[in-house]
Amino acid sequence: MPDIRHGHIKRKEQNFMRDLIPYELEYLFSYAADCDPNFEVYDPSIFGGFRLTGYIVGGWVKGDKINGKLKPFGGDWCHGTPNGTQNVNVRATIETDDGAKIYMPYQGRNDIGGYEDVLKYKKFIFPEQVRNAIHYQLETDDPRYEWLNHTFCIGFGVAKFSDPVVVRYDVYAVRIKK
Repeated sequence: MPDIRHGHIKRKEQNFMRDLIPYELEYLFSYAADCDPNFEVYDPSIFGGFRLTGYIVGGWVKGDKINGKLKPFGGDWCHGTPNGTQNVNVRATIETDDGAKIYMPYQGRNDIGGYEDVLKYKKFIFPEQVRNAIHYQLETDDPRYEWLNHTFCIGFGVAKFSDPVVVRYDVYAVRIKK
């Protein structure tokens, strides 16, 4: 077993957990969320960063396992820190083509740059795009999609601050190999 105290891991032991618990990613679906371009940006002085709220007004979901649309409610209540880290905190709902409702909360993180970029955000000056890494906890009461309640998912995507504002992701299930 590697010595992981104080973050010291020998080079040959760096993949210890991957060897112990092998996993693979299974593609589930992609989606695009259309967002209201009228963001709300708050500048609470208690932590020096910012809070940005954006609202989902619709979107689509397409893939191997799930197809449908994003319901026109939900949003992102993100927190930006003074060092340029942005913590994404989204709540959304998928309505599948066959009528199921899937609650899709997700959280993640991105890097918008440094403190100067944080100051731009506070003035509604956004970069052209921001890349995100996300984790999902999908939930449903529909028996056809009940497997989602037991599936850990991750996603990679981009937020494009254009007109309209669009957020796109690819979503994968993390599968432990037996």
